[in-house]
Order: sequence, then C-alpha cells, then structure tokens
Amino acid sequence: MMIEFCDKDDAHVGFYTTNHTITSFIATTGTTLIDVQPDGTITNNILSADVSRAMTFLEGLCRDGLTYDKSYGDWVSPQVFSTACNNILFTCTEPEWTYIAETENLQNKAGVDDDIFDTVSEFSFVPFPRDPVADKYYTEYDTFGYLVPKGAKNIDGAIEFINLNRMYDIDPAIQAKVREDHINPQKIYFEKGKYAGSEKWQMKWGEREYDLWREMCDPSNFTFINEDAEGFSTDFTDQIGELLMGVVERGESWAKTSAEFSPIADGTIQPFLS
Repeated sequence: MMIEFCDKDDAHVGFYTTNHTITSFIATTGTTLIDVQPDGTITNNILSADVSRAMTFLEGLCRDGLTYDKSYGDWVSPQVFSTACNNILFTCTEPEWTYIAETENLQNKAGVDDDIFDTVSEFSFVPFPRDPVADKYYTEYDTFGYLVPKGAKNIDGAIEFINLNRMYDIDPAIQAKVREDHINPQKIYFEKGKYAGSEKWQMKWGEREYDLWREMCDPSNFTFINEDAEGFSTDFTDQIGELLMGVVERGESWAKTSAEFSPIADGTIQPFLS
C-alpha cells in the first residue's frame, strides 16, 4: 500500500514517525530497548533479535523511500496532517485528540462564518499493528493519575471529579449515553441573525470510528509493555533518539549503529545496577 501511494510522486510520504513511534514498533515484539524490573534488574536489549527485527523493518521503509522527509517540519501535528493527509498515508498519534483536532481544523475554523455545519470531512484510523511473530498483542503504554495535594480545601470535590472521570470508562449506562452523544449529537440551530435556522457546527463521530476508538481503549485487548530507556538521563534519552531516527531518517544500518551504541548503553546502565 505504501509503495503504491509513494510511487505517485516525491511529495507522497508513506509513514511519518518519531523516535517514540519507533519504540512503540519495537514494543510490539514483546521486547524493549532497555528493560527495568522491580527487583532492580536492568537489561540492555539493543542487540536482541526482537529489537533487530523491528528496526530492520523500519530500515527497509527508509531504504524504499517510504518514510517522512520533514517536508512539513519536524513534527506533523493533527492540524498539519488534516491538510497534508492527501500526501501522508500514515501517522501515529492518539486517536481521540487527533480525530477531533483534524476535524475542527477543517470544519470549524475561526470566525462565526465557519460555525455553520456545512462541511464534512473523513479521517480513518487503525490500531497499532501486531507483530505477527510475537506471542501476544503487545503495545507500549502510558497512563496518568490524579494528585490531591495535602491541605486541599475541597478534597471531597476532587474525589468526586476523579470518580466522575472514571465513570466514563466503567459505567455501562454512562458509556451508552456518551456514545450516543458522540455519534448522534442533538442538532443545534442559530435562532436569530442572518444565520437563523442554520445548523451550528459540532463534533460528530461515525459509529465505526467511535467503536474502534473505544475498543482500542480497552486494556483487555492488549498486553502492555513499557520502554524504560528514557529513565536514566537526558543525554541518554537524546542519544537513543538519534540512534533510532538515524535509521528512519538517514537510512543508517541498524546492525552497524546498534553494535556501536550497545556498549554506550551498558556504560549508562552500570551505575544503576544493584
């Protein structure tokens, strides 16, 4: 698919990636660059067969001219992608934020003239690919939590807010109502002025897109794995980024660069070993 897309001309890009997207690809193998266990065990997997398989795949994309050439800048935001999507086939971002930002950028631009619902655009997304060799559907993850500071004046209110957010994901009745609000929002119309009777713009999801997004949010569908390479120092994080992007941006050989970098990783890890 990417080859056919990119063969149209040099302006067509198959896959836009960042170093974090690359670590997500690596994670689908069930292995990470650096693994840190609760007992203090730290393992350098940079030369492992699993990591090499993922990186060799990405190296091939670059060699075939399918990866991003920075023609739209260092980072392709959802807003940029919304107007460049005819030339970029795949980008990897969080579906909810991206879907909303892209749609708003095209359909609801600044100014009251664009508050009228008169434009329809279509974006599609798919789950992150599963490594066909891996024993499970692994995915890299992050999460967030809530902090109620000591001495807060309204602790009960904070707890209520936290629980309300949780209900969005765990209460079936609320989930059904939220789904209906997303795919079939109640129409709102201008009541006066020159736009009286015109439908106001609001975000709307297709049923397929909404259900797929919620399916992707269900942790029972995946086995989670966390990349620990960025927890040592800012310099090491930057070095990891250069190592990964060298393959995707410059077509560097993973076999060569990983062999050169692995001793550096060992040296970084050594002081942390218990």
